[in-house]
Amino acid sequence: MKLSEFIDKLNLALNSKTEYKKSGWGSHNEDTWYFDCVCLIKGILWGWNADFSKKRGGAVYKSNGVPDVGTDNLINKCYNVSSDFSNIQVGELLWLKGHTGIYVGNGEVIEATAAWTNNVLKSQVALDGTRSKDGKKVYKWKKHGFLPYVDYGNTNNNIVKENPCMLLQQALNEQYNLNLEVDGKFGPKTTEACTKNQLYKGKKAIIHIKWLQNRLIELGYSCGKSGVDGHFGPDTLKAVKKYQQDHNLKVDGYVGKDTHKKLIS
Repeated sequence: MKLSEFIDKLNLALNSKTEYKKSGWGSHNEDTWYFDCVCLIKGILWGWNADFSKKRGGAVYKSNGVPDVGTDNLINKCYNVSSDFSNIQVGELLWLKGHTGIYVGNGEVIEATAAWTNNVLKSQVALDGTRSKDGKKVYKWKKHGFLPYVDYGNTNNNIVKENPCMLLQQALNEQYNLNLEVDGKFGPKTTEACTKNQLYKGKKAIIHIKWLQNRLIELGYSCGKSGVDGHFGPDTLKAVKKYQQDHNLKVDGYVGKDTHKKLIS
């Protein structure tokens, strides 16, 4: 979804009659839309357009390549995540534990919240992340980042799509509920994550293994008929060993830090 459409839909929700309700992603009665914080964002990305003639206002569950993830996992899918609020850009996701919103510029955030007026509202964010409305402060935002489902009209989207290390960091965050910075750098924390979470035949790590399979196929190593299925079976094992052999790595079928590092180089 283009950034302009995303912001327009947020403002549409802001200017509609709304009420905060858990798991509300476009449900409604005759005149009121129901949202919670993360479901407001997902509902819009799934196609919500305030159409009262449709069950969810036009939203279609898990559409447009947007998964159904919770508040604390959505930040893990973002890239260029930062805790420095002096450089936040329009359309970025803001996060604190259990809550999220979208920055819309001029120090303002659109969010669905049980705080203040119990609906979709516009709050303020300070340079230190302080969250407030009309001077009344409630908690602090902890992080912000770019959603991979929004076209921000700059190079950020292309960078994350083309950078295998950033995709790896996203997969590790989602799979193991880590908080790695998605910066495309194979630094100490990413190295540690790959060391602790080796991949091998029979391991159940669907998201992480799908990253591995996609990367192997991208590099010309077939994972057999099963392809990208998230299961480390014999075809994936064969592809890993062939890759290790071709790149002077230990040929053991285990994808640890050394094989990970080579795969993203």
